Amino acid sequence: MRLVRELLAADVEPAVAQADGSGRAARYLEVVSSGLGLRAAALLVCDPETGGLEAAASTLSPGATAALTEAAGRGAALARRAIDERRALVARRSADDPLVRALHEADPAIETIAILPLVDRAPVGVIVLAGDETTLATEVVRTLNPALRLLSLLVSPHRDGAAREREAEGRSEALRAERDAGTLAIRALEAQVAELEAAFTKARSQTVSPAADERTPLTPERVEEAAAENVRMTAALGAAVAPDAVAATIVVVDTALDWARYPVRDHDVVVTEPSPEGVEQVRAARPARIVLNIAAPGSLAHAVALRAHGVTAPFVGVVAQAGNERVIGLGIVEAVAHPLTAEGLVAAVERAAPRGARVFAAGRDAEALMKMRQTLAKQGLSVSLARDTKQIDELLAMVRPQVVVIDLALPMRQGYELVMRMAATNPVPALVLIAPDGDPGPMLVDKLRDRLAAGMGVGAKQWIVDLSQQKLPSKTVARGKPSGIAAH
Repeated sequence: MRLVRELLAADVEPAVAQADGSGRAARYLEVVSSGLGLRAAALLVCDPETGGLEAAASTLSPGATAALTEAAGRGAALARRAIDERRALVARRSADDPLVRALHEADPAIETIAILPLVDRAPVGVIVLAGDETTLATEVVRTLNPALRLLSLLVSPHRDGAAREREAEGRSEALRAERDAGTLAIRALEAQVAELEAAFTKARSQTVSPAADERTPLTPERVEEAAAENVRMTAALGAAVAPDAVAATIVVVDTALDWARYPVRDHDVVVTEPSPEGVEQVRAARPARIVLNIAAPGSLAHAVALRAHGVTAPFVGVVAQAGNERVIGLGIVEAVAHPLTAEGLVAAVERAAPRGARVFAAGRDAEALMKMRQTLAKQGLSVSLARDTKQIDELLAMVRPQVVVIDLALPMRQGYELVMRMAATNPVPALVLIAPDGDPGPMLVDKLRDRLAAGMGVGAKQWIVDLSQQKLPSKTVARGKPSGIAAH
């Protein structure tokens, strides 16, 4: 707590109040270094544009500072790991750590370094402490959590309003795009109205009045001509007032249940199988939404194929099995196939994520996930990564994500368990599922049976009826599971 008081006192010093971000960081670093009796220290912050680390302040040698910020360096790897795992990493010379060995050559008094994450609303950066095994003993490091939380707030980019400015700029851009789209829609409607008025005027001029009847006999040719004109006007009117006549169509991709037998008011339910023919069926139906049984054989690959063929309707996930009317409902889902690329992941997350969403990813391909995070960070999305059960548990509790990227090939069936775990949250986040090499259906059905045996699930008929009554998801609204569609 002494270090917390000293940081607060430094923050109100007149010189610090007038300093820029780097000047304040240098003063905070001085307080921490003197308070702990360190040989040297560095404060590294995350660049919101690139996702890399930059030295805001450092008393380490230039070479040591560079080793911590260079993307390929051992120090940068440790710093990124501390941020991702949100835990302190301690390296000692006695363990022959190469980074500590390099620092020791520059200053023989340096025997140990500690890399501690700084987290505010999102990862802010790390503070690197260099000293001996006494000043950086494990017991000492554990006592620093209150000071680290305060330091995260003091150096956070939100403090200077930079993040708020970027967020405001993003909102303005979205409003401008919405305004432009509205203008185009109004112009299109005005053109349609003008066309209808012209058609109405023409039809009215051709209407046979009683006086005309006396002068001109009503022939079959004139009746056919008037009927043809009425058909054309009806079609034009329908196009103007109901341009999306298939908005009430729900396509269900499944092989387990016959969803078409469930009556859904004001909706047509079209059931198709995951197949090349099914792709053409979906494209022809032009549905407002697509229900995807992710346990059906080939369903995830089918979802990828639909996107490749230009189908843009949102996917709503469900887990169902043949012979059982109870299902586990999900929210919005997207699928990504192997070979995994950062571009494919980014595209899937962008389809599922609202602006500024919190994204959580659990997967094996660290390189693709890291590149995904860097790209999404530039768009204002906060991305947290996990690689094992412990990290998943810790980060989910802290992040409460709106979009979850799940590698179904995680060891110990963790991916399948995570899908069911997300289905039980409220609201359920959107899921981006990385398909495994084999068929995920049997694993998902096993998990479904476990949940149903525990009394969870909802009737398939009730689930799709409730789904039909929900508003379609929007890019500017968090895409959770429709209310009333429970997983338990």
